[in-house]
Amino acid sequence: MTATRRSLLTSLAVAITLAGCTPLKESQGEKIEGFRSAVRTRTLPMTIGPGGGVDTVLVDDSTRTVTVVMNPAFAQAPFRPESVRRVYSVVDSALGEPFEGYTFSIRSLKEPLEELIPNYYRTDSAGLDMRRLPPSPGERPEPLVKNISSPMGASQGLPGNNIGLWHSHGLYYNSSEDRWQWQRARLFESVEDLGPMMFTLPYIVPMLENAGARVFLPRERDTQRHEVIVDNDSSAPGFGEKGP
Repeated sequence: MTATRRSLLTSLAVAITLAGCTPLKESQGEKIEGFRSAVRTRTLPMTIGPGGGVDTVLVDDSTRTVTVVMNPAFAQAPFRPESVRRVYSVVDSALGEPFEGYTFSIRSLKEPLEELIPNYYRTDSAGLDMRRLPPSPGERPEPLVKNISSPMGASQGLPGNNIGLWHSHGLYYNSSEDRWQWQRARLFESVEDLGPMMFTLPYIVPMLENAGARVFLPRERDTQRHEVIVDNDSSAPGFGEKGP
């Protein structure tokens, strides 16, 4: 073994000791370094997200457990029950004899790989992640905004539902031409930026809100030409927002 490799394994053993685990044996350190290299070079028979690699490997001889923490990029691959089983099998095989009889835990994004499987692909209903399921109507929070002037409220239909609408693109400021302009070209005497707004604001939004939904728009919904901007900064000289 070269001096550089021996130094690397020693550093790795020290790092694991500082993490509260037992120092590595030489054979264990070699296997871990080989595994890290194989993940980095994509020579393992498993799906790895772009830029995926090994972040940390923690070995606890007292409980005979190995925790393999993959970097966030590793989790960009789509995980399914079969692919997760494949990852565990490949890791067990790659680390080999020095860790025979150890229990493996593989994590990424601070979660076990099993938790990265979408509910749709989980075959066991007991394994569903209830945090990902929408709340029942009785558990929904109170609306963020409520029209207290409305003479009635919907009890059926869409109450408690949040709906986001994007009625096209609208105007933007072209700094090179020093003017506001539409984002889409003028074709056949029409502007695509205007069309969706003309039926979204007066028709679709009121219909959804009358059915009890909460509608959120990223653009201003008021079509009147006069606008007042209220700034929470001070209006005293030297304060407040300024133009370029």
